[in-house]
Formats: sequence, C-alpha cells, structure tokens
Amino acid sequence: MKAESARTVPSSKGIRGQARTSGRSVLSHPDRIEPLAAAAITCLVLSTVVWVPGGLVRFVLPKLLLATIGIGLALWARPYGRLPRAVTIVLGSGAVVLVLAALLGAQPLSQLMGRWPRYEGLVALPVYLGAMWAGARLLNIDAPECHWRFLTRILGVAAAALGAVAVLEAAGWEPLGGTSARLGGLSGNGTDQGVCGLLLAMLQVVPALHRGGDWFARIGLAGSMLAVVLSGSRGALLGLAVAGAGLAAMRLLRRRVRSGSRPLQRTGMASWTAAAIVAVSIGVAFAVPAVRSRLLLTDSGASGTVQGRGLLWSESLRLWTEHPWLGTGPSGFVDAITAQHTEEWATQVGSANPPDSPHSWPLQALLSGGPLLLALALVLGTMVVWSGWRAFAAADPTTRSVSNAIVGGGALAAVVGFGVALLTHFTTASTTILVSLLCGALVSSAYRPAARGQRRDTGVSRLPGSALAAAVGAVLLVATAAEWSMERAISAVERGDSQTADTAFQMSERLRPWDADVALLAATALSRQSMTEPSHPERNGLDPASLSASALSWAERAVDRLPESSEAALALATAQEGVGDLTAALRTYQGLKSLSPTNALVWQRQGVVQAETGELPEAETSLLRAAILSPTSAEPWQNLAMLYDLMNRPDDKAAALRRATELGS
Repeated sequence: MKAESARTVPSSKGIRGQARTSGRSVLSHPDRIEPLAAAAITCLVLSTVVWVPGGLVRFVLPKLLLATIGIGLALWARPYGRLPRAVTIVLGSGAVVLVLAALLGAQPLSQLMGRWPRYEGLVALPVYLGAMWAGARLLNIDAPECHWRFLTRILGVAAAALGAVAVLEAAGWEPLGGTSARLGGLSGNGTDQGVCGLLLAMLQVVPALHRGGDWFARIGLAGSMLAVVLSGSRGALLGLAVAGAGLAAMRLLRRRVRSGSRPLQRTGMASWTAAAIVAVSIGVAFAVPAVRSRLLLTDSGASGTVQGRGLLWSESLRLWTEHPWLGTGPSGFVDAITAQHTEEWATQVGSANPPDSPHSWPLQALLSGGPLLLALALVLGTMVVWSGWRAFAAADPTTRSVSNAIVGGGALAAVVGFGVALLTHFTTASTTILVSLLCGALVSSAYRPAARGQRRDTGVSRLPGSALAAAVGAVLLVATAAEWSMERAISAVERGDSQTADTAFQMSERLRPWDADVALLAATALSRQSMTEPSHPERNGLDPASLSASALSWAERAVDRLPESSEAALALATAQEGVGDLTAALRTYQGLKSLSPTNALVWQRQGVVQAETGELPEAETSLLRAAILSPTSAEPWQNLAMLYDLMNRPDDKAAALRRATELGS
C-alpha cells in the first residue's frame, strides 16, 4: 500500500478516503482550537473523572451531567465530521428495540427510564449516543491538528488525576471517602478504574513515545498505568494486555504491507516499546501484594468473584431461555435474575448485593433487547473496528501528527481492550462516555457543507438539539442534587432519626420523581434499621417503632412502583413485621419465595414470624432452610435454639447453640 502524502482536502469517503474538489479544501484548518470545541472536548473527557462530593452515589449522575454539557457545546462548535448513515441506522434500530423491550417488560416505566444506580435507560443512553455524535463531529481524522493536540492534553490531565487518586487510596489515604476494602478512585469501582485507565493509556502511549512527545501524554501515560495496576482488576489487565499486543501487531502488520523505510522502522520501535511498557506494567501488578492476591486468586473475595461469575452467566442464560425474543428489557435483569438463583449461588455468593447486570456485555445486550439487540451490537462493533483499521492503515507513519498517533495508533486498541475487559464487567458512565467518543471519531465521515439551496447546519437548525441538551442537563442537574439529600437521609436512618430521614427522602423523591428506586432505597434502609436497636433510640423521642412505621409507608410505595422487585417485597414484609402486622408479614414472606426462592434472609424472617404466630413446626422448616442457604451465618442457628426452647427440645437447643457458637467464633 502506498503511503499517503499530506492532504489539503478533507476526506469525504468515510474518514479515510480523499475528497476531490476543484483544488480547494472543503474546510479550512485553524491553527488554534476554537473555544467551543475546546470546552466540549474538555467536558466529555473530564466526565470520566468528575464526581459529586458528599453524595450517596457520587460517580454516575455528575458524569452524565458534564458529558451532556459537552454535547450541548459541541452543537455550536465547528463541525469536521458526522456519523455515517449506516451507523445512524444501526443506532436508531437499537434504540427502537430497547424502547420496545422496556415497554413490554415487567415494569415498563422504571425500565424505560433506567434503574439505580447506572440509570441506563432514557437517562444515560442518550448521553452515550450524544458522546458518539460529538466524537464524530469534532474528532474526525481530518479535523485540525490543534483538536488532537488539545485532546491529548485533556486526556493527560484526566489520567494524571485518576492515577493520583489511585495512588493515594492504595496508600490508605481515601481522599474521596468510602469504606470499601477495594476502592475505585474517581470511577467509583475498582474495575471501572482499571478500564478507564486502560482507555487513557492506549490513547496516550503512542503520542508519549514519539520523539519530542507531549509531556501531558507522558504524565498521563504514567497515571493511567498506575490506575490499571492499582485497580486489581483482572478484566482490565487482560484488556490492557490484549490492547497492547494488538497495537504492536497492527503496526508491525502495516510495516510489512508498506514499503520499508527508516521512519517506518522508528514507528515499529515505538510500537514494541509501547508493548513492553504494557508488559512491564502487568508485571508490576504482581509486585503489589493486594493486587497479586487478586490475580492469583489467593484472596477469598477474588476467588469467590470468579466462581460467582460462572454461576451468574449460567443463570443469565437460563433466564434468557424464558425471555427469548426481547430478553427482560433494559434494567429488567436486577429483578428477574433473583428467581433464577440456585442454592449454589446462595451458599457461595449470597443475596446481600443482587447483581443488576450479567457482568458480560454480550449477555447484557442479549438480556436487554434479545438476539436482535445483540446482533446490532455486533454489527456496530464490526463497523467501529473496520473503520478504525481503515483509519490506521491510511494514516501516514512518516509524520508525527497527533491525529495519526491516536487514530493511527491507540484508539482502535483502546476500543478492543474495552470490549475484552467488559467480557466480565458491565457498562458504566465512567467508561462508556469516553468509549462512545472514540467510536464516533473512528466511524466519522468528513463533514461537507451544504450546497446552495440545501439545508445548512446553522444556529436555527441547532436550536432543537440545544433545547434537548438543556432539558436533559436540567434533569440531570436536579437529579445530581438529590444525591446530597439521599446521603442525609441514609445518615439519619443510621442514627435512628426517622423524621429527618423521611424529610430527606421526600426531598430526593421530589427531585427525582421518575426514579422508582428512591422509594426502594428508603424502604430498605428504614426497614433494616427498624429491626436493630438504634445507637440512641431516645434521640428526638424516637424509637424503632417509628422507623418501622416510616419504613412501611415507603415500602408500600416501592412495591406499587416495582411490583416484581424482591427487594421491595422484602422491605415491605420487614416493615409489616416491625409494626406488628404478623399476618400480613407472613403472607408477604410466602409470596416472596416465588420472586427469590433461595434468599436465606427471606426464609429466616419467615421462620421468626411463624414462631411468633405459633406455627412452630413450619418455623423449624423455614429456619433449617435458612441455615442451609447461609452455611456461614450463626443467626439461623441462634433462632433455632430459641425455637427449640419453645418446643421443649433441650438436646436440639444445645446442638443449635453449639453450631451457632462455632460459626460465630
């Protein structure tokens, strides 16, 4: 293949072809990036690391909000590319399938909007699509070099921030707060941090290694590599390895296809250096004790995660066989999967944190919209990879342009690495916004100004898009503010202050009226706390009974909005038990067994209520079932000991107490 010379005419046959005009460029290329384009790129890139301090969930809505601002600014920036019609058709078809699957789902409105905490419905998915559109508009391969230089510097800033927080957390500082043993820095989750680091590393590795490379890229490369290594994510490290090896292989293949020259040899050396850096980073990961234990599965939590993934995938496929055409619909997985959990899942994983995704992007697509959505996702992925390869093959390796370094270097590797990492993970705002931006850049076709008499991209035509972006931004701004009131509410619940909690939860519901999970979170928090003695029950004259009454009100609202949710039904049953309505509680617990048949807590609470209503043999059966489903918990045996005391069975009581003592030690 003959190397392309420097072009004065932007592409009009996809982002790789050459446009032939009457000797003049379709668009002139400024030396400095215009402010609107700079602001748009800044918002979209920095959305990966923004968070809201002091909120309950700090890493989703603020990222979507900042990205929406960036999309709105991109509307008014000068366009250099556009999404091809074929890509638009695929995206539009996928949107239709998702809307149809949501409307035919078990809980149409909540599924259409998207469920907490990722809100991947009408809240998040339009932002992902908008980021892809903005990438095509601003980061076409023929966009001015100043766009790419600016992108590299903003990527460096984001990567440096991500790496710095990761280092501080690894040292035990916890600058963002949090109590998890495995924190996730500016991404909120360890795997998200690793995947975000992988994306940033692949985008900066070639620019950083160019002779005279940008120091922003070099600092960013170091920060992003640290983020991947310290995340302890096996999926992210695997994605990094595949992306690094793929980048070196692609550049080596291009060297063989093109004529051999000294500049090409230097390019090959840079590629192998990049691959070596990736390999060394993975080696360094084994030098960090906490990371090494996860990679070698010597950490009990890590080995449990591996076993849990296999069980989850098996149960997800079984769930799909019950919904073969459109799956469970978007956000329908979290409530539907609980009925599929087996006894093995209960004993190895438990029911404390129900998964809201199958933790694998092919299964996520299959269950969100059925085989058709999975097929569309594969078609879109093929388009992105093919367009990325064409961009890579067409880039002139004899130049040191940043656009060649990114599009002709790391963008395709980053997208492929993302796909590999998400074979064991799920989409989130922390990573998907940036990937969408890259995909838009890779598939972008050159923008061609309208001929005389045709519709032009003017301020008038931009107004509807701006109005939509402003409306979405306003909703996200208000929704983000609700995170502070949600945090106040949860803190009040922990203090046993139901009045303050009620007020704060009501404020959150007013700010997010479309979010059914506000009521669910309120009911769950209040009902759990009502079954335990508050630290200071005398505070404000309150007692657990007031918590139970408040929990009942919220639980009834949660069940009304989420009738298929086992979490909502469990909160309702617990609240009914707390206020003394044992008949209603027992009826709710019994109905729960169809929604979550292997939930040990359901069997245990049912056994307690049965004992309180005099159904002692039935209570024994329920508590023994709870002990089987939760083999490491002493609580079922403690309840059995009290039950056997009521049944006047001293030997069984003594045996149950011994077992409880063994498990409690």
